Amino acid sequence: MEIDLTMKTPEYFVRYIVQALHRGGNRNHAESQQRFFKEPVKRYGWRTADLRRYAAEMGREIEAAGGEKLLFEVADKLFHAKTTGEEAHAAIMLLDPQGRRLLRGKASFLGAAEFRRFERWIPLIASWDECDDLCHSLIAPMILSYPGYLRRVFVWSRSSNRWSRRAACVVLVHSVRRKLYSNEVFRLSRMLLADEDDMVRKGLGWLLREMGKANPAAQVPFLMKVKNKAPRLVLRIACEKLPARTRAQVLK
Repeated sequence: MEIDLTMKTPEYFVRYIVQALHRGGNRNHAESQQRFFKEPVKRYGWRTADLRRYAAEMGREIEAAGGEKLLFEVADKLFHAKTTGEEAHAAIMLLDPQGRRLLRGKASFLGAAEFRRFERWIPLIASWDECDDLCHSLIAPMILSYPGYLRRVFVWSRSSNRWSRRAACVVLVHSVRRKLYSNEVFRLSRMLLADEDDMVRKGLGWLLREMGKANPAAQVPFLMKVKNKAPRLVLRIACEKLPARTRAQVLK
């Protein structure tokens, strides 16, 4: 099936991409991917590198057909229509170059309107890898570049949706790697320490671990303060990269 560039509607490209993803899948690989998830997930069976190459190719085709506006509309409609993990990741990967531009301090067409649309993607997430990909590739670079978006994290942390609460943690990973927003991370951590969902706990542990790698002078005293009420899973992940003696003190 070849792309008909006279058909420039987002719906056309979404149908084209979904059909291509279905044809290009591998059933054996799809079955092997299930071991990474506790809940059943639907996959076509694409390898990440192959999917990334395909998304990059499609991104160029779509931009050639209708520019950045069309590219975003295709990604938005694809994410809303997704039934498999590959469709979710493809939607994110179409826009991934824009996120990487922001991380390098360059201009991007991603702005306030797109951020609001990404917020509406979060409740549609079906697995931890969709959550982390969306947050790490797109939303986190936007928060790093535009601190005004940071306040939304605390709204997500109070959501009944598990992926919103995990997203609140994951979107700050890029920031703590640059020693930013420590006070906000501590505030968020206190809000989520009592969370009983393992997906949220793992997200919080990841965030605190990344802070410890970049800024242990801030992270370790905080862990010592909360260690008696923090879930063991959060502490264990948060301490993974600390020196053995420090890790033992926190986990004692």
